[in-house]
Amino acid sequence: MSYALKQSPGRVEAEVAAEGGQALLREAFRATLHAVYGSEEPGQIVAPRVVPIQGGGADDAAVLSDLLPELLAFTGSTDGRLCSPRWMAFDDRRVTATFPVAEIAVAPRSLHLVRSVGKGGRVQLVFGDGPAVN
Repeated sequence: MSYALKQSPGRVEAEVAAEGGQALLREAFRATLHAVYGSEEPGQIVAPRVVPIQGGGADDAAVLSDLLPELLAFTGSTDGRLCSPRWMAFDDRRVTATFPVAEIAVAPRSLHLVRSVGKGGRVQLVFGDGPAVN
């Protein structure tokens, strides 16, 4: 695992490290889903449905700031457990990822993205409890 989660009342912090932007995004998605569901994803899963998410930004932290709020919204509204993306496409400053939906009962934690900062193969994600307040 190339991420670490730290829980405190009302928030979760994820420290993610990986070599290369694609690996960093993949690990950030895994860390986010672990924070929401409280555990790593199950091993072998059959996922007949997927949820596509697309976003962009000038750097990895900006891409995550664009993608993660939508991913967090889907964790609360999707019947089943979202799993790490099996397919990702990268374009200039744009990412599309498809998240398989495992048909298992889950009780996701309602989280919103507070901050995404990073540089040089590392990113820190800070999530707060509850939905985002605009």
